Amino acid sequence: MKAQDTSVEKSLFGIQTGFWGFWGYHEARLDPKWALRTEVGIFDYFGLAEGLHFEPILTLEPRWYYNRKNRLEKAKRIDDNSGNFIAFKTSLRPDVFAIPVNTYQERKNLSISFVPTIGTRKNIGKKFNYELGFGLGIEYFSKGGAGFSIFADENPDDDKFGPAFNLHLRVGYKL
Repeated sequence: MKAQDTSVEKSLFGIQTGFWGFWGYHEARLDPKWALRTEVGIFDYFGLAEGLHFEPILTLEPRWYYNRKNRLEKAKRIDDNSGNFIAFKTSLRPDVFAIPVNTYQERKNLSISFVPTIGTRKNIGKKFNYELGFGLGIEYFSKGGAGFSIFADENPDDDKFGPAFNLHLRVGYKL
């Protein structure tokens, strides 16, 4: 068996949806076990005071697919980057728009998060896949940004740092 047999895909495009939005993605091979995933999507969240909101999200995520050789030896699928991964997810939610627009207060919701994540991707047939992942990291919110702060007595107009969670279950289609 050659090492290249277990390499991640050279280039992979697709779309995914889950409980918290929908995304278009591209994965590019960096190394036989590493891929760089870029995502553009619409992320939704539910705020207790504001209700359901949708915001754009941009993600850059190096992924290490660590069990490809073992999967191949056990005759499990590795095509289309199927397998377990560890990712270093960095996301930006720019302050460009939110749906619905909150007319009662100006929202400043720029945030940047870094969330190490462990997950798995499995293929269903030739074109469909699903992903399951979990991670815990840190998030920065710009001045006046919404978010949970780790400092209880902080001024609401100050920049904030707080915990960031990544819990995802997504279903996708390979383009």
